[in-house]
Amino acid sequence: MKAWTRGVKFLAASAMLFFGAVVQGQSAVSPHFYHVEGDVEGVHDPSIIKQANTWYLFGTATEKGPHAQLPMRCSNDLEHWKRSGAVFAGIPDWIQKESPETKDLWAPDISYFNGKYHVYYAFSAFGKNTSGIALVTNKTLDQSSPDFHWVDEGLVLKSLASDDFNAIDPNIVFDSAGTPWLSFGSFWSGIKMRRLDATTGKLSRQDTKLYSLASRERPENPPPAPPGLPADWQAVEAPFIVHHGAYYYLFVSFDLCCRGVKSDYRTMVGRSREVTGPYVDADGKPMLHGGGTTLLTGNARWLGPGFIAGRVAKIMYGKTSLADPARTAERAFWIAQVAKNRRSVWRAVNGVINRAAVYDELPRIAAPTLVLVGEEDVATVPAKAERIAAAIPNARLVRIPRAGHSSTVEQPQAVTAAIQTFLGEVGHGAGQARI
Repeated sequence: MKAWTRGVKFLAASAMLFFGAVVQGQSAVSPHFYHVEGDVEGVHDPSIIKQANTWYLFGTATEKGPHAQLPMRCSNDLEHWKRSGAVFAGIPDWIQKESPETKDLWAPDISYFNGKYHVYYAFSAFGKNTSGIALVTNKTLDQSSPDFHWVDEGLVLKSLASDDFNAIDPNIVFDSAGTPWLSFGSFWSGIKMRRLDATTGKLSRQDTKLYSLASRERPENPPPAPPGLPADWQAVEAPFIVHHGAYYYLFVSFDLCCRGVKSDYRTMVGRSREVTGPYVDADGKPMLHGGGTTLLTGNARWLGPGFIAGRVAKIMYGKTSLADPARTAERAFWIAQVAKNRRSVWRAVNGVINRAAVYDELPRIAAPTLVLVGEEDVATVPAKAERIAAAIPNARLVRIPRAGHSSTVEQPQAVTAAIQTFLGEVGHGAGQARI
């Protein structure tokens, strides 16, 4: 959740639902809900800034196949959005050499200082802390201006496998003296901070301290970490700091995203009188010791799509379930689709089978469930799909003929027919689903 404009702070959800309020030097106002439309699908990790009369939104790319990096969208009213290019045509060569496993650039953060717009972004591989934060700048965001030109400023900060932190999810905040500070972090020992040089946009040479802002509290006898991943109990990431009045407010995400039925992401907050902390929650518990006041968490409406399965889940949830919020609460959908072209689902399906803690929760799903698998997928995958379907009380397993990993691509009509039949049987109407 990221956004910045001089005089106004916004928290922006990745589904492009915006809640805004003026927070500097003005009295409190009621939050305002913005209905968004236009080119709003596929927005991850949004960061927003306003130049003149136009809002510019930067995000993480979600397209498959060759695509540009750090896509941009623009709007004059925060409600009607259109695509407006991207920062990079592809991953810069120096990043490909530095981090060969990087597939996309993540979580851009936009800010303006020293006469330039600064976009800080991360590169990494899922579940690893061999990561980096880099910087690209521009004198203007107006593409019709002769001054519009992105300048790759290179590496700002990196983390190694030997470090106890992860250099991703950057966010810039300015202290009362106008000094920029970089907060960042994901899992491991938590959220960190470094002071920046306002002239270069790089790390300060005067203050080289690595500050710690927030971390999770280790439980007694925690389960072992998943193979190749940090421990689940370390889950804190995506810092965003707002300076309001006499306090700095640190927002972070607790727990797990992108983990199928274990996705229990929630937003927490604490505050401090100093930008470097210590941050404490409403009960006075330090965020460095697992503290944090809950701001946003799951509810009946949003619990349903715990398994997001690419295009199929987007159709069932975005087009059908949300059309009737009351019925969403009654019939939440959990969908597992085995499709290699949706790597998050591939991990989720394998994670359900290979991690007992996740698999054990499947019997608790009481809602109607559709499990799809390609008949010609590799030998072990259909068997895993059968185990998932057997573990969920009210599940239907559908095998897609003449389909392998990418059933939605290989046999879109068969997948659509399976979804339509399923929706009709559970009372959502057969005509509302399409690939």
